[in-house]
This record gives sequence, C-alpha cells and structure tokens, in this order.
Amino acid sequence: MNIASRMESCSEPQQINISQATCDLVKDFFECTPRGKMNVRGKGEMDMYFLERLKPEYSHDPQGLMPNKVFHEFYEGIKSNMENGNFGIKKETSKKKIPT
Repeated sequence: MNIASRMESCSEPQQINISQATCDLVKDFFECTPRGKMNVRGKGEMDMYFLERLKPEYSHDPQGLMPNKVFHEFYEGIKSNMENGNFGIKKETSKKKIPT
C-alpha cells in the first residue's frame, strides 16, 4: 500500500485529505483546515489537513470551486516552465508575488 491509500483511509467522506508537505505546496492558492496529527499505518503520526476551496482571489465563483483567469495564468506558467525543464516557480500576479 502506498501513502496516498493510507491517507485516504484517514479521511472523511466527501473530503480531500492532504499531508503537511502537500499543504505547504498549495496553501497560497487553497484554503486548508488543519486536522492535527493522525496516525498513518506504517508512517506514524502525520499532520493532516482538509483541502477546502480555492482562495477567493483565485476563484471565479463564491464557493471556490472554479479557478479564475489569474489561477489559469499561473498554472500555464508552471506547465510551460516544466516543459522547458525549469522547475523553479517564479511568477508575479496582479495580487501578490508567488514564492519560489
């Protein structure tokens, strides 16, 4: 069994359960709710979070389900960088600078 499967077993219905490492990668764009430490079989205790929604500045709709133009532009920049072998992310938006 891999870690994703074990984390899924720690989740709740209709929720997206993510680790601290994943939360650190997406927290600038998504609202995450801390769940505290959860015992993951074979891994021990891990900090877990529920991924709730896009942050309002990246969302087209009030529920935070549909990304807006700013999010899409950032995503296309990441894709382009990766296709060109550049894995460092550096992009400015009209709202704020995205950390690298």
